Amino acid sequence: MQKNNSSIFLTIFFTTILISITAGIIYNSNTAPGQRKEKVKSFVPADDWFEKQRAFPFEEIPDGEYIKSIEYVKQNIPSDKNINAAWTLAGPINIEGRISTIAIHPTNPQIVYTGCANGGIWKSTNFCQSWVSVFDNQNTSSIGALAIDPGNPQVIYCGTGESNSLRSYYPGTGMYKSTDAGATWQLIGLANTFSIGNVVVNPTNTQEIYAAAVGSLRRKTTDRGIYKSTNGGLNWTQSLYVADSVGAIDVILDPSNPSKVFAAMWERLRREDYVKYGGPKSALYLSTNSGQNWTIVTGFPYNDATLGRVSLDICTANPNIIYALTANTNGSSRGIYKTTNGGTNWTLFNTSVANSSNYAWFNRICKVNPNDANLVYGGGLYMERSINGGTSFSSIGAEHVDQHAVAFAPSNPNYVIIGNDGGIEYSTNGGSAWQYSHTLPVTQFYAGDINFTTPNDILGGAQDNGTVRTTTGALNNWTDIYGGDGFYCLIDYSNPSRVYASSQNGYLGYSVNGGALFNSGTNGLDLTYSNWSTPYVMDKNTPLTLYCGTYKIHKTTNAMQSWTAISPDLANGHVVNLGTITTVDVSKSNPNVIYCGTDDANVWVTQNGGTNWTKINSGLPYRWVTRVTIHPDSANVCYVSLSGYKVDSTGSHIFRTTNYGALWTSIKGNLPDAPVNDIIIDPDRTSTLYIGTDISVMTTTNLGANWTTLGTGFPTYVPVHDLTYHRPTGKLIAWTHGRSALSIIIPSPSSIGNNGEAIIGYRLYQNYPNPFNPVTKIKYDLKKEFRSQESEVKLSIFDILGKKIKDLVSEKLQPGTYEVTFDGSNLPSGVYFYKLSAGNYTETEKMLLLK
Repeated sequence: MQKNNSSIFLTIFFTTILISITAGIIYNSNTAPGQRKEKVKSFVPADDWFEKQRAFPFEEIPDGEYIKSIEYVKQNIPSDKNINAAWTLAGPINIEGRISTIAIHPTNPQIVYTGCANGGIWKSTNFCQSWVSVFDNQNTSSIGALAIDPGNPQVIYCGTGESNSLRSYYPGTGMYKSTDAGATWQLIGLANTFSIGNVVVNPTNTQEIYAAAVGSLRRKTTDRGIYKSTNGGLNWTQSLYVADSVGAIDVILDPSNPSKVFAAMWERLRREDYVKYGGPKSALYLSTNSGQNWTIVTGFPYNDATLGRVSLDICTANPNIIYALTANTNGSSRGIYKTTNGGTNWTLFNTSVANSSNYAWFNRICKVNPNDANLVYGGGLYMERSINGGTSFSSIGAEHVDQHAVAFAPSNPNYVIIGNDGGIEYSTNGGSAWQYSHTLPVTQFYAGDINFTTPNDILGGAQDNGTVRTTTGALNNWTDIYGGDGFYCLIDYSNPSRVYASSQNGYLGYSVNGGALFNSGTNGLDLTYSNWSTPYVMDKNTPLTLYCGTYKIHKTTNAMQSWTAISPDLANGHVVNLGTITTVDVSKSNPNVIYCGTDDANVWVTQNGGTNWTKINSGLPYRWVTRVTIHPDSANVCYVSLSGYKVDSTGSHIFRTTNYGALWTSIKGNLPDAPVNDIIIDPDRTSTLYIGTDISVMTTTNLGANWTTLGTGFPTYVPVHDLTYHRPTGKLIAWTHGRSALSIIIPSPSSIGNNGEAIIGYRLYQNYPNPFNPVTKIKYDLKKEFRSQESEVKLSIFDILGKKIKDLVSEKLQPGTYEVTFDGSNLPSGVYFYKLSAGNYTETEKMLLLK
């Protein structure tokens, strides 16, 4: 992934360093092609954003509610019989997401399994060149650890729940097992462990398995520590428990003496106002009798208030050599410890490895070549390798920062794989040269947009990967056009040369050359308080006008060159991770009407362009507001969606008003108790809504009386953070947080019969591009009854006074879909109308010629 030079990020880079107080990321967008992308910190981390909105008004997501919602959907939400279209991947595959674990087949290095932070499990049979998802439709897509039975590679164990702190995901749901190489999976226990740091199988008795349960990040629980099974996962016993805030982050065993087991215990707890990533109860434990008894390894740091996360590995060929990559509580690197006598004595061997990271609770991995004890990898922000037993380390060609996984093929350790925030990198020559997978569709999107004039041109804001874009609609040619974590992004519907993008906490940028170069879009924007995902929206009639919400609503009339606040502080106050605007929308029918919502449960409206604002919370639950969406033809009609889980009698996450918020009506119908993240109103049938939820995309055709899942083939249960609809083509894109972008074509309004079968119907589409200069296209559908009564079809252009300019079509036509081109080269700029007449059917649409 190469970065284009962008002047905005010189400013952002230094500004963010000054204001940073906890770890998030921003990439330096001025990095030259092929160079490593540097990271700095940002002041609201992603896990707080993800967790807080779903937990609000409490401190944590109610235990088990997400799983209940998934089960509810399985049993109670039917699929939409009227829309038989299938979801297809829109991409990218070449810009991958975060990898948490990797396992390679014991005898065939071509077969690889990888687990993703929020994208499930994928399998490759050609050593990372292509992948197939093998964990769809499970109750979690967050993977912590994988292990293959060395005696029977058809058996795979999966510990769910990513163990890396500081990123957005739901907790895992326990241990899973496959006995057919990943084709099917069965839940085998440990449902309350939240996250699994590692799983190991005894090579001499493969019925004996150890699982390192990290436990909940945000609550004290006793379901953590080392768990052991002696019957292939059928039953589990808690072998090692230290305390209710001390989890097991890693476990290894001596392959020559499998009764000897080491466990890395980590004191870890994060609350709204409390962060603990280490402490005196963090320690290395040893059992010499297969986990029956454990003792603290006294030659290793213990009773040390500064000891943080530890990653372990043991050399198969020489199990006397064990490495431990350690961190301090504050996130800095402590260094790598080494023993050469099986753990009796330990030496802090190298303090320089992985010391570029300042949030090591998130990026920490240590792996030694199974055949060569001198070849060891240490991963933090970057991946480093030692070929002299840890004496010195040098960086190796990791394409992306934040390292989480390394795996050597047991049958040929020259085959080695790295997993990081950018996906998979692999080598077949022991790490001398590296290739990039670039085929895994596991991008974690926050939001996206479609180019109105060229609908194959789409772009989205992605966690850890900036704002990424394809201009052709291909899956494998996406490029990174704007740095940092990517969020809301827009393309001007009248002039696609104008592109807008954003990174965390409101760092907006605008481009006037199609995204090749970005300028700062924050001039005049009050960023004193701003959301991790700062919302902004384009006026639907005047594209140079945009509105942005921080803790005030701001307006620009010159395409982000400068902003002016048009509201007071709209939050209830400013406590930890609260007090910002999360959503804003402006009416198409009356641009003086603007609605917005906040993370602390406020909804506001102005009917006079911002001069006066009215709080319209009455009747709404006290929850984080995810979206306000205004009816395309009626400014008084607005929808509000909410995050969180049931905290009141309604349990509703979607409401409708027809009187500017004076009264709200729940339209939850048969929806589950789960966050709703976005609302799209179908502009051609406004009783039809599409919503993105934390489970899938759902739809209603009767304003919420009944809801169904939309289309077929949605790959798994994964949060959908944003939806984008392209009216001329009916393309709807779901921007998922872990399975990239998915696309479906919505049939035209009259192309669906009463029995659910598609027929050809009357429809006149909005021209595109619109506005246009000087050429535009007009598409229309003709009804099937034309077979029995041929009628002349007319498509005519009129000026604003009603004078006919031209007949584009005047002939008898068979049923079908048609598209014609209109050239306005000889006409002045202005509003024009086009009218379709077919039998008794007529429809007129408006278009704008701008020269």
